[in-house]
Amino acid sequence: MLESARARARCGFALMIAVVTVAVMAVLATVIFASLAGGGQGVDRIVLATDILFRFKTEIIGAPPSFYERIRVYPGRLHDLVEPITTSDVNSCGQFYKASPDVNNWLGPYHLIPFNENFGYTLSSGIVAQNATVRTTFTNGALALAIVMNDITLADAQAMKARIDGISGDTIAFTPNGDNPVVVHYRMPITSDC
Repeated sequence: MLESARARARCGFALMIAVVTVAVMAVLATVIFASLAGGGQGVDRIVLATDILFRFKTEIIGAPPSFYERIRVYPGRLHDLVEPITTSDVNSCGQFYKASPDVNNWLGPYHLIPFNENFGYTLSSGIVAQNATVRTTFTNGALALAIVMNDITLADAQAMKARIDGISGDTIAFTPNGDNPVVVHYRMPITSDC
């Protein structure tokens, strides 16, 4: 009788494993089918773009080995994160990088997506970042370095702001102009003035 109970328990456990396996496979199949069918494509574009912007922020001002932590100045171009800087390149203050320590301390690439001279940095379909970074300020006057995106639809700009800033954040800045495309600034805090 004891052996019969053990056999039933083993069968019950095996059945539970089979049910869980089928459920996991169903979820994976749904995700794969949705991605192949283009379901939720608009949301996925915004998620992809904002994730890449956050990655840029981490590569520029994040924990070591970020660009700023190694060079002690902010990049003048996003391209400076991909290709080694030279003394003929300029930082975000418009000053030439110095051979030492700037050029010698560059240990990139910090960003692995190459820059396309014709198109800039395509973050996702319809969302392209300019190569040049821009010094600006937050609403409260604190210093910021911005990645600029031109010709962004108002709906995309609002979706990016909602994803990054929520209700009250100040990272994404744009000025609505009816339904016309807008210029979007993705701002990150910086600590040094020029």
